[in-house]
Amino acid sequence: KPARLAPGRSATVTLQVDSKQITDLGLKQTQIYLGSFPGDKVSPEKQLDINIILIPSFGKQTQEQLAAAPRLQLSKGRINIGSFEEKAKKKDELEITNIGKSTLSIRSLQIIGTGLEVSLNNQQIEAGESAKLKVTAFRDLIEKSRTVPKVLLITNDPTQPKVLINVDLK
Repeated sequence: KPARLAPGRSATVTLQVDSKQITDLGLKQTQIYLGSFPGDKVSPEKQLDINIILIPSFGKQTQEQLAAAPRLQLSKGRINIGSFEEKAKKKDELEITNIGKSTLSIRSLQIIGTGLEVSLNNQQIEAGESAKLKVTAFRDLIEKSRTVPKVLLITNDPTQPKVLINVDLK
């Protein structure tokens, strides 16, 4: 409600997702288009980007299981790309360390947005070990993007099943 909006007015659209219909953990993206009438033309101004992030459930773990769980720690909270200046691409990296007691699994590594390439040298990180996450940003793709990209990690750490890493651009 309302079915129609006057110019300059706003409304809230509520969508429900049946997560049982989504088979993979991590980011799912789609678009929907709002129209004034059935058969209205599709255009970028009428587009709504829909992002859904499905994370694992840890609700039924015992205190013993939680105490023995993996724990993710990042060497820094952001990827710092900074200014491209004359460069076509820039790189940065961070370390992911498992400070827990069992193997940390990076179940999904995804990019939200465009203009980044990511690589991780190890998706199974033993207790006390680290892995390197390397990020390359491409100027031409970043300049065309409507949003600042982010890196999404889905893990088996019950305290941080979803980790969003922001990318600093200038």
